[in-house]
Amino acid sequence: MRRLAALLIVPLLVLTAGCGNDSDSASSSALPTVTGKFGEKPTVTLPKATPSKTLEAKTLIEGSGPEVKKGQLLVAHYLGETYRDGRVFDDSYSRKAPAGFPIGVGKVIPGWDEKLVGVKGGSRVLLTIPPDKGYGAQGQPNAGIKGDDTLVFVVDILGGYDPAAGAKGTPVPPDTSGTLPTVTGEPGKEPTVTVPAGKAPPKQLVKRTVIQGDGPVITKGQVVVHQYVATTWTAKKPLDNTWKRDGGPAPVALPVGTGQLLPGWDEALIGAKVGSRILAVIPPDKGFGKAGKPDVGVKPNETLVFVFDILGAH
Repeated sequence: MRRLAALLIVPLLVLTAGCGNDSDSASSSALPTVTGKFGEKPTVTLPKATPSKTLEAKTLIEGSGPEVKKGQLLVAHYLGETYRDGRVFDDSYSRKAPAGFPIGVGKVIPGWDEKLVGVKGGSRVLLTIPPDKGYGAQGQPNAGIKGDDTLVFVVDILGGYDPAAGAKGTPVPPDTSGTLPTVTGEPGKEPTVTVPAGKAPPKQLVKRTVIQGDGPVITKGQVVVHQYVATTWTAKKPLDNTWKRDGGPAPVALPVGTGQLLPGWDEALIGAKVGSRILAVIPPDKGFGKAGKPDVGVKPNETLVFVFDILGAH
């Protein structure tokens, strides 16, 4: 099953490999200095010294949120640069969108896995990462990172989300018209969506709250953390389901209202409250249109059906 989310947004700099957990071990004499407020792009000043050959971490701002756990989706703002020349190779602040990465399970570079598990939400952490805990001897040529480059990251921890988390709001009375898909499943659990047999899909986008959350309202430009089940009006089974991803459930964090997602996806999420479960029936003109997306099972002029469980927004 190819993932629909991967088709809707250009990936950020890919981080690969590693695992583990540790605490701060900074020898501050060779660490960069960092200025700036949490959540804002930091300024990094590099020392005139040879970088340490060991992985270093220093908490610059101590947060008060829950600790990030191994296996969670870590949502964070970050800036990465090379120690050699201070060249910034990745920067989520300038994109105005934090990123989400599974942490502690080998999906990011080892330095992140080893030092960011256990950090409290709301913290700013400085990482100095030698090559063996970064991209290794092969480096990352696409980002201009050489095999012997030490990396410097400033990471603002926005939060961690459990892999199987779901909407935990209050169920609302179900639709009884018989013309819309039905959604079943308890709050906090994986939902099931059933498309009515023999019924024509609506021609306009339909957005219906199945579970009402009590969190903040999602606004344009935010990164929304959510689970979803996706199918089409005619498909016999889901085309994508974040609760059933290979390797286990995996929420996604995607920016809304920025032109990077399907228009119907944006319309379904903007204005909803965190903690809600939303049914969205998306007509072709706000989905994949006349071409469809055959490689993921979406026919030309096909109506999409999504059930979103909204976990957070940043």
